[in-house]
Amino acid sequence: MVSQMAALQAHPREVMGKKVKTLRSHGITPIHLYGKGADSAALQVETATLRKVLVRVGKNRPVNLKVDGSSDQHVCFVREIQFDPLNEQVQHVDFLRVDITERMEFQVPIHVQGEAPAVKSLGGTLVQVLRAVAIECLPLEVPGFIDVDVTGLTTFNEQIRGRDLKLPANVVLITEPEQVVVHVVAPVKEEVAAPQAAVAEAAAPAEGAAVEGATEEKKE
Repeated sequence: MVSQMAALQAHPREVMGKKVKTLRSHGITPIHLYGKGADSAALQVETATLRKVLVRVGKNRPVNLKVDGSSDQHVCFVREIQFDPLNEQVQHVDFLRVDITERMEFQVPIHVQGEAPAVKSLGGTLVQVLRAVAIECLPLEVPGFIDVDVTGLTTFNEQIRGRDLKLPANVVLITEPEQVVVHVVAPVKEEVAAPQAAVAEAAAPAEGAAVEGATEEKKE
């Protein structure tokens, strides 16, 4: 399993503080490794390789991190990414080393699958309340995402809740089971505005009708 996960080769880092700017200018990104079974370590990796790994794993897929000069392999997860506020380039990444025999809590994204009949036939709007759910499992068994099939939503009264999610074996839902994940809302009925002519006609007094506040003309 370790050989199948994303791999990242790192090197010990000696440049610290504000001087790391020189690393970034040469295509190197500083990273930090911490967690169980390993001493906290300041490391560096090639920026181009790091970007590819980050796209692949996000924050809920394991990374096999190897450090140059050591035979150890660290199974870890991305825990924090710092971006440059001006160009949104990755400035620094923290990796958390984990024990693959201990269950952990993860945030896993929700992927909506299919089309709800209440949307297609009744004109409703699909509302995804949750974009991710919290689960607990072993580090090497965390799913990349959880599919939610909405083809069973045939009316506006139906909902898919946390308890309805189909989770892989050995994966436990931490999110509140009654929490609504996705549902369909009915279309808003717009009031049809009356034609301007009809409005004017309705506002005008009928012929011969007395107008409130008017006085009768004096007869001579």
